[in-house]
Amino acid sequence: MEKIELAGTIDPARGLSVDLPPNVKPGPVKVTVEWIDEDDQAWSKWVSDIWSSDWSDPREDIYSLEDGKPIHEPR
Repeated sequence: MEKIELAGTIDPARGLSVDLPPNVKPGPVKVTVEWIDEDDQAWSKWVSDIWSSDWSDPREDIYSLEDGKPIHEPR
């Protein structure tokens, strides 16, 4: 069984949302919830650690300042 660790949020209606990496296939999963004290510095380090591989993935570098187009073009 493969396991991945993700950061998520529980909203006031008790819904859970997470950002899944693109290699996650549809199907049944087992979910374990661990509450994190948001005031704790460990939380931001934890998020940074689990996302660090995404931030340094060269496949994500698909745009540059030269080839992009502004969302709101000047009028």
